[in-house]
Amino acid sequence: MDRFVEGPEAQGEDEESIGARDGAALKEAALNEARLLVTVLESERDLLVSGNWESLDVILEEKGQRTKAMAELLAGLLPEDFLGKENEVDGPSLRSALLHVEELASVNLAIARESSMIVENVLRELTQESEGGRTYGSGGTVGSGQSSPALVSTRS
Repeated sequence: MDRFVEGPEAQGEDEESIGARDGAALKEAALNEARLLVTVLESERDLLVSGNWESLDVILEEKGQRTKAMAELLAGLLPEDFLGKENEVDGPSLRSALLHVEELASVNLAIARESSMIVENVLRELTQESEGGRTYGSGGTVGSGQSSPALVSTRS
């Protein structure tokens, strides 16, 4: 014989208390996801700074997945869920965790932009060198036969 399992409404819970319980669980899940995203962003920052860009693909894929999961969780929350209660001592509010995520993402973006500019400048220099410009020739000339502005002789 199949047993009929009664839902929470039949057990005396009203929709408001069910919603509050679901909201609290969703808020906790979002806070945990924010913590995981912080870890991923810190790893991304470390790789950007170290120049170990080959390892970035894995981190960027995980960052994309975590960001998508975070967006889905945040979509189910109410505006008041982002604020901590005045007497809350269980840790940071979701809002402060999200501000930390935003700060790390901004730092990583700045590092990535700076790295991109450095690579762009190096490539520009290499391209000009291969075209015969901006390098010193054996006679102290710069590129296209112009005299070097800073010709220094080491002959005595």
